[in-house]
Amino acid sequence: MLLVLLIKNFWSQIHFWREISRQRRDLRNLSDCLLKDVGLSRIDADREASRPFRESKSGNDPTLRRRGQFAASVQEKGNTIHRCSQH
Repeated sequence: MLLVLLIKNFWSQIHFWREISRQRRDLRNLSDCLLKDVGLSRIDADREASRPFRESKSGNDPTLRRRGQFAASVQEKGNTIHRCSQH
């Protein structure tokens, strides 16, 4: 029973680290326009994206998660935010 619990915890941690890695990679690939829409600067995004996946709390940062989910949903749907390109 203890072994099963340890394996589940280990698998959970691996899954969490992979998700953090994916979110940071996606964050690095966002345009400056999208970053501005989610309230981040390019410097903030690059700083966060360059952090190792191990440097994250397993409690998740809800702000980063919300921003990452918004940006990912915009990219997945192929939507373009034109506000930055209009003058």
